[in-house]
Amino acid sequence: MKTLIRDCSLSAVVAGFIATIISYAGPLVIIFQAAKAGGLPHDVLSSWVWTISIGSGVLGILLSLRYRVPIVIAWSAP
Repeated sequence: MKTLIRDCSLSAVVAGFIATIISYAGPLVIIFQAAKAGGLPHDVLSSWVWTISIGSGVLGILLSLRYRVPIVIAWSAP
């Protein structure tokens, strides 16, 4: 735990936050528009987005701790 605190800096946290917002916001808007156009029920859309969000966050944290470098798990809408 001491190495995590030692390796953490304000610039690393800000860079991680910006990368996460950019990788998350773009596909999310596309998914909302596609769900609206396809008539996808709100509860199905919200559970899918929640699952992807939590999965990406947990995996990003675990991989970042394992490899000691910031790793952002981004999802896309091909």
